[in-house]
Amino acid sequence: MLTKADADKILKANLINLLKRVNAGKTLTAADRALVAAAAAGLPTDVPASVTNKAQLAEALKESRQTLNNWTKDPTFPKPDRAGRYDVAACINWKAQSGGGQDKAPSILSEKARNLQLRNCILEDKLKQSRRLLLAVEEVKRDFTRSVFACKSKFLAIPGNLCQKLALMKEAIAIQEVLRASIIEALGEMEKSEWSKMECPQCKTEIKP
Repeated sequence: MLTKADADKILKANLINLLKRVNAGKTLTAADRALVAAAAAGLPTDVPASVTNKAQLAEALKESRQTLNNWTKDPTFPKPDRAGRYDVAACINWKAQSGGGQDKAPSILSEKARNLQLRNCILEDKLKQSRRLLLAVEEVKRDFTRSVFACKSKFLAIPGNLCQKLALMKEAIAIQEVLRASIIEALGEMEKSEWSKMECPQCKTEIKP
């Protein structure tokens, strides 16, 4: 049978490996998060990533069914997903934050696990921000492409719209003025477009066409 000292050594090695993973820019898996959450809360770390019923969840949290039933009445308690699965890491974290079962002083391993949780949360937030920025940039690119095609269509339409009128004109200056007015009109419509009101998603400065 595995002794507590041996179990702690294995847990310490697992936490070190997971920390290396996070430091390398890779977020924790659901199973990893459950293990780290359990270690941070001072619970046994042989917990599943998710469970499908309250009996399994009570066992993972090392609480009675009655206690768990009371907790689930709290609107802040993690809800199951559409498939009815509870996220064990989220439930363990809720238990820790609500003060459930926190009677003993944190151990060195639990502190290491909390530090790992924090680093993983920071990494996940950075990745979410990067994804949002990437989506915003792609949206600007799509809108810019649409505006370019719209602008191109307006300018290409000028000769066809003015050819008959210009054919009746003899003065070069008058022809020039008509063309100039048409170009100014096209540019004015471009300035009124949504593109002219956009902001750079990274620096939040207005984008000028």
